Amino acid sequence: MTSSKKPHDGVKYVLRRKLLSALVVLVCAAALLVSGCKRSDNTGNGNSTGFTGDTPSQGNIDMSSAEVIKGMANEQGQATQPDKGNFRVEYSDVRNPDFAQINEQFRQQRMLESIADDLNASIAIPENVVITFKECGQPNAFWNPRDRQIVMCYELMAQMTEDFKVVAKTQEQLGEMVGGALTFAFIHELGHCLIDVLNLPSTGREEDAVDQLSTFVLISLKGEEGERMAISGAISWGIQYEKIKQSGKTAAELDMLWADEHSMDGQRFYNILCWVFGHNPNKYMALLNDPLPEARAVRCPAEYSRLANAWLNLLKPYLKDGGAKASAHTEPMMNTPGNAPSDTQPSQPSQPSSSPGGHGGH
Repeated sequence: MTSSKKPHDGVKYVLRRKLLSALVVLVCAAALLVSGCKRSDNTGNGNSTGFTGDTPSQGNIDMSSAEVIKGMANEQGQATQPDKGNFRVEYSDVRNPDFAQINEQFRQQRMLESIADDLNASIAIPENVVITFKECGQPNAFWNPRDRQIVMCYELMAQMTEDFKVVAKTQEQLGEMVGGALTFAFIHELGHCLIDVLNLPSTGREEDAVDQLSTFVLISLKGEEGERMAISGAISWGIQYEKIKQSGKTAAELDMLWADEHSMDGQRFYNILCWVFGHNPNKYMALLNDPLPEARAVRCPAEYSRLANAWLNLLKPYLKDGGAKASAHTEPMMNTPGNAPSDTQPSQPSQPSSSPGGHGGH
């Protein structure tokens, strides 16, 4: 893989700010996405604060305790499999000063602990799993089965920030697109983790399966914002696809890409767009033939339904809400009131000219 390059001094400050903005989006989104529950407004200390809605008030309790969080979830939960493990957080030493500042802010604000708390409140797992953000030496994100770790690399965040600068129209949109793509990548790696620790069957290419999971989770638990995040995930692969086309790779190098366990970047780009379209064809009709070919689009509603129902059936025994929220999003939304094509067109994945690279680890 191509190692990330340290930003020039003139853009280091801006990059650091954009990375921090994107990471905040990632943490806040992932905490809500995976649990499917609303957090209360009292989040200043970074600790999990329980749920709103039908859940009874818990009073003044120590919300920093992972066991308290799990106990609350078990009281209201419907998982049929025992919950014997915790998602935990580990921090590592970071040498790059741009990344080190963000890493320290994560520690102080307990942002990663918020993700772990919400995962623990949402899904039963049989063993402990570590979540870590670290300096990896290359842009990447991966599930480490040996150490039972979900690893997100700061270099991947930096690369995405640079990549999306070419397609984002505003600084705000840049932060949203990077945050969305990072959230997609995190849930993708969570999918690898769950297949491993829950011993879930995967009869096809696992990389495709966890792309499906990430899309389904975003759509079912975060609505329109999740759809935008999934589209950002698709665009990130479209950017990598364009880099490969312009890279001048040899036939042997291209053969290695075809032999890789991942689908080609261009395929992942079209797959994710297909599933977003398949969930709500009326709303995303603007994607038809621009860029999603009609010959693929007509198959996308059935494709989305199959993947959504498959993942829900696999995970339902472990979900502490019994899959209640996700089950409402397993079928395409077709010809229903309020689902006319949106006035706001989804971000179109126009492909920029860029240097060779990629984040092929996830």
